[in-house]
Amino acid sequence: MPNCIPPIVTTDSKRSLVNKTAMSFSEQGPLKTIGKVSKFLGDTINYNCYSANQKLNWIRQGEYPLDVRIEATKYGLSPYSYVWFGLHKKNPDQYLTDRDFFRTVNRTYINTLHNKYVFYTMTKPYIDALPRLFGMLVDGQYRHPPTGSPYIDLITLLDSEERVVLKPIRGESGKGVFLLEKTKIGYKLNGDQKRESELLYILENLGDYLIKEFVQQHIYVDSVFPNATNTLRVYSVIDPQTGEPDVIRAAHRFGSEESAPVDNWDRGGYCAPVDIDTGRVMDLVVLDSFSRRSRCSHHPDTGEKISGLAVPYWDDVREIVVRAADLHRGAPMVGWDVLVSEDKPVIIEGNPVPGIHLLQIEEGIFEDERVAALSAR
Repeated sequence: MPNCIPPIVTTDSKRSLVNKTAMSFSEQGPLKTIGKVSKFLGDTINYNCYSANQKLNWIRQGEYPLDVRIEATKYGLSPYSYVWFGLHKKNPDQYLTDRDFFRTVNRTYINTLHNKYVFYTMTKPYIDALPRLFGMLVDGQYRHPPTGSPYIDLITLLDSEERVVLKPIRGESGKGVFLLEKTKIGYKLNGDQKRESELLYILENLGDYLIKEFVQQHIYVDSVFPNATNTLRVYSVIDPQTGEPDVIRAAHRFGSEESAPVDNWDRGGYCAPVDIDTGRVMDLVVLDSFSRRSRCSHHPDTGEKISGLAVPYWDDVREIVVRAADLHRGAPMVGWDVLVSEDKPVIIEGNPVPGIHLLQIEEGIFEDERVAALSAR
């Protein structure tokens, strides 16, 4: 089910509203400006209310049997989640039903990991397996990283690097991520051709972003779906009894035509569990057109086989995740996004409040005694 409910007021929309208000005031005077601002706010609220109502209608009219909806409600789940987990065959008590668990166990460390700049500066001195940081956009203006940079602006940077990734300093689920590319005739932003003036206008109206290295993914996933960065989500836990960090779950995400250029499951991507002992990718888990949980061995968009893929450098993946978990042990349970390049794995970011679906793609998380012990603290 697509989520069409946008935020009513974002940083970008507030900045845009202020800019348009100032321009209108200087050109048309105060009365017309007040009228235009009122219409803008009214239209925004109406749109959000309409979208929320539409979403409720989708939920009510979804193709879920009444008994499924009743059972899902008992456990505080949506019918989608109930079917996704396959709870009609499993013990629901073993499953997380929301993300409040992470907000509790990681409560003192959430901001450290959510702020991607803070995460980078705290991690890079100890773990080198991170994409390079080329700088930042602050209120749309290029800023050098603290370590310095040979580039005077973003255009100069692009002329040299050709491809970079822009990520909000604070954000999740692939929202607001841009792939910026230099081409023979100009630039591309998430695949759309832009003139330099168009690109600069868009960038000037962005909020605070990191400008990071584009890491070319390994052929094992590039051959499956080349139009998105296809990452691993690897989960770590700090054993509350021993204090030892360990990898407890892993899933592989794959982009789709709907989610590109990112692979996020909640933006239309696909996912499959990974055997944490061998690094082998299993079948994709999907819901079919009859709202039933099923499995798929091949990518639905490209037809390339996924089941049985071996993740390269799997031992190295586990090692860097354990090191990151140990370094950031203020968050006892984290979902790490890892990309495997041609020569090594790199950590993209840590998620202190990860979603519940990938984490429990095969079984409830409370089946792990360490997690159950965390919950009981």
